[in-house]
Amino acid sequence: MDRVSQAGSDSESSELRRVVLQTLSEELQKASNCTSRFTVCLRVLQQICDIINISLHQLPDLKNMIQLDANFVQNLTMIWKAQGLESNDELEKILAKDYVKPIDLSRCIASLVRREAKKSPSHMKPIYQLLAVDGFLGDDVKRYVEYLKYQEEYKKVHLEAVRKLYRHVETPDDILNVLCNAFGWKPNDEEILKLEYLKDVGYFLEDIMRWKQEQYDEEKKKTGGKKRKRVKVEEPSFVDSSSSDND
Repeated sequence: MDRVSQAGSDSESSELRRVVLQTLSEELQKASNCTSRFTVCLRVLQQICDIINISLHQLPDLKNMIQLDANFVQNLTMIWKAQGLESNDELEKILAKDYVKPIDLSRCIASLVRREAKKSPSHMKPIYQLLAVDGFLGDDVKRYVEYLKYQEEYKKVHLEAVRKLYRHVETPDDILNVLCNAFGWKPNDEEILKLEYLKDVGYFLEDIMRWKQEQYDEEKKKTGGKKRKRVKVEEPSFVDSSSSDND
């Protein structure tokens, strides 16, 4: 590289550095007090990835992490505050990040579940709704944390549709019955909810059915089709990404 080309390259690098540092400074000013510097750096990196047209999820350190959207964080915070937990440590660890490890989110969910298990009757529906628990992985809600890692569009559509179904039903067994009916696997009387689910997932139905058939067969072998008791209780109003359009 000749001297002129080298000078041009150095100038471009300096300009890029200036722009990145300026953007970082602006994001730091906008961030809340509990937001870590690493999280702010990830936000700037996301902007850079958008410009150069690559996915942030392609980066090795993030591919096994869960990206938290605003609705999820809002609903998680609502459930946490409704329980009146003495310590907010586990919640604050989640709120400080845009990307979290599944194990960290599982600990947070476990804190909520332990609290509810002490109540009579327990109030698990908001947690089921938050994680889009559809009954295909059994009773342990922490297993459904893995659902939040999904980036395939048809899986994300399924999760949002399941969350909406929880406006009408109480338990994962109820959801499982609706979905099995929607997939044509067994008859029941929940035709209206079936049609609502089918409308929400649209042309992704076949992809979702293949995915759920695999989970259904595997879990049926493990559990032998155990059922859970149904309990109807009052719950807080839940926020979803389409509520402003459909409610």
